Amino acid sequence: MTLINDLDYRYAWRWLLPLRNRNWIALIGFSEPERAFWRLALPGSVITEDWAKATVWLIQDQPLCDLAHYEAAPVHTVCIIGSRSMVATWRNGLAGRFAAVHDYALLPPHRPRVVIPLGVSDWTLHALALHRPGRPLARLAVSLLSLLARIGFDRTLRTRMLCIASRANAMPQGARQAGLDLNRSDAPQTFALYLGNPNGHRKTVILPLGGSAQILLKSGESPKAKAALHNEAATLKMLSQTALAPQTPALLNVVECDDALTLYQEYRARHVVSQARLEQAAVAFLSELSRLERRQRPLAEVLAQEPFLTSAAARTAGQTAYAAIREYLDTLAAAGFTVWGHRSHGDFAPWNCAWTNQGFFVFDWEESREWDVALGDAFYYVFASVLYIQRGADMQKTLHAALHWAKQVASMANMAYLDVRVYLALWLISRVEQTEFYNLLVLLNQSWR
Repeated sequence: MTLINDLDYRYAWRWLLPLRNRNWIALIGFSEPERAFWRLALPGSVITEDWAKATVWLIQDQPLCDLAHYEAAPVHTVCIIGSRSMVATWRNGLAGRFAAVHDYALLPPHRPRVVIPLGVSDWTLHALALHRPGRPLARLAVSLLSLLARIGFDRTLRTRMLCIASRANAMPQGARQAGLDLNRSDAPQTFALYLGNPNGHRKTVILPLGGSAQILLKSGESPKAKAALHNEAATLKMLSQTALAPQTPALLNVVECDDALTLYQEYRARHVVSQARLEQAAVAFLSELSRLERRQRPLAEVLAQEPFLTSAAARTAGQTAYAAIREYLDTLAAAGFTVWGHRSHGDFAPWNCAWTNQGFFVFDWEESREWDVALGDAFYYVFASVLYIQRGADMQKTLHAALHWAKQVASMANMAYLDVRVYLALWLISRVEQTEFYNLLVLLNQSWR
């Protein structure tokens, strides 16, 4: 399964392939595990060893062959993956034989997160904006690439490329699955892809470019991916009836077929804004979100329903800080303590927020829950960057920052007089399988002594 997930991720650009029904595909330069993957990924096609029978060539890291193969074959599509020089050689050899030729950059080159259409600087810039790497050096690299693309220089992006040549401007396979109509006068001319994460619930994010519509598509094929997208669709429908509608994507359509589920959402381009302004808007947004489905539940009920370790189990596992926190929570529960909860985003990290020409905007609602213990989104906003990006940060300062942030949200949302440490304790004990979160739990326990 790990290999399948990895290959699904590596070849997720297949969404762009303009395939017809019953293709005969020649795989050139692929290993046997990769060939087995393509058989799974394209069940309606026939993988053949005979170039002369093939209607599609998929070529990976192979020098230009004798094009006598081409003259004898009924091939309508050639897809080449490789270095800039290799792709250029194939392009020259195939010159004049295809009506449509599209070049894409793969970034990062050998494990791409984003597929970037080349040739038009605006397209390149929009595609680069989909990629929000966590590491500072990677962010700097993307900023530099964007600056160069802005002046029309994209050579640095062409380290590893994807070239798709077709006899006609055929509709991409993924566009067909998504129900896209490419026959309108305002139809997109190409697509940028963001490929998600390499796991069993990966989604492909598609940004149509060159048309008039400002939309973003999210497409998933696995059962887990489809479940997450169904949850996001339901959440966006609900949010459209609330005061948060101007700050969340409008859900435009849902298309489901046997192979994929695709959500059509409103797209807004990012704009540069100060960190202070973004954080101020985030606090205001979370305070408004905390008013949705807000109600109290007994702490005892929450502890019983979630898969929390008991204090005894934690001590047996050597997790003394967890045991101490759990014993404190059990004491509160026995006394009838209640906790606030409300609608949550579930993945409220800085990279899922943006400043746009319409103000603050929050997307990626796949993990939203109708009722979750209050303030979890506020904690995650602070911790996400420190835990996953800024390695080696001062965790004591981070803990204080998270508590301060949560107090601001609680105060603005009129949830006064609550002890934010109780809410942080509940949030942390569900995440102690990660060492960084357990270290925060240790610090929180020390602050109560």
